[in-house]
Amino acid sequence: MQNMDIKGLIAQMYSNDETNIAVLDYSTGREISYAELIGHVNDVIDIMKYQEIEMNEPTVIVSKNIYDTVASIIAILYYGAQIEGCNVSLGLIEAEIARISKTSMNISRQPTILVSSSFVNIETLVASVICGAKVVILDENSTDAEVVRCLKRVRPHLVVTSTTYAEKLVRADLYQKLLDAKNTNMLSFAHTRRMVFRQLKRHFLFTLGGCIQSVAIYDTKPFNTEIEQLLKRIEFPYQLIPFVRKGCTQIL
Repeated sequence: MQNMDIKGLIAQMYSNDETNIAVLDYSTGREISYAELIGHVNDVIDIMKYQEIEMNEPTVIVSKNIYDTVASIIAILYYGAQIEGCNVSLGLIEAEIARISKTSMNISRQPTILVSSSFVNIETLVASVICGAKVVILDENSTDAEVVRCLKRVRPHLVVTSTTYAEKLVRADLYQKLLDAKNTNMLSFAHTRRMVFRQLKRHFLFTLGGCIQSVAIYDTKPFNTEIEQLLKRIEFPYQLIPFVRKGCTQIL
């Protein structure tokens, strides 16, 4: 992971279609295009050159919003300075880039990543835009109907959320169908049980937009045992990643 060419990936980001959306706040409709994001990155790089910042010199980030923070971090990484004054892990950025790149291998169009507003880490946002993805931010306080509308419209390839919210989705979407299968004795026989679990997986993938490649769940606590067993039995493509909550960023 130490040999990852961050500068090369950022240079590739520059070559992407600048009309593509980099970040979309689904709740407010605010859009940040790659042209706008790259403009912010260039502005920060110009300031660093003017201040004669040297390579590997500690550089403090002071930002008024999440979008400027992402642009500043990308600028510092591209410039070659060190990030200070911001709780950011370069190792986690590299790990997220590797995960997103691997997941995006089977995607022929721009990857779309849906993240929860109240539980998203800055590393995921930085890695996502470096990979040229479209990041959609959804308020976790949205109603179930609003979440479904967003999923059907956005059709994300990756979802980043918390354990609590993932459990809510599972309970709201899978539990009733599982109960129906139990009531009809379809789980009593091995061949019908396998069929039910395949159907549950397909249904859940469809509910999440139909294009899901993987789900990353960042939290400080594990899944409820019953839900974890259900997700494993239907072979749902998720990854539970322990994460300290102080490293998360509240989207304002």
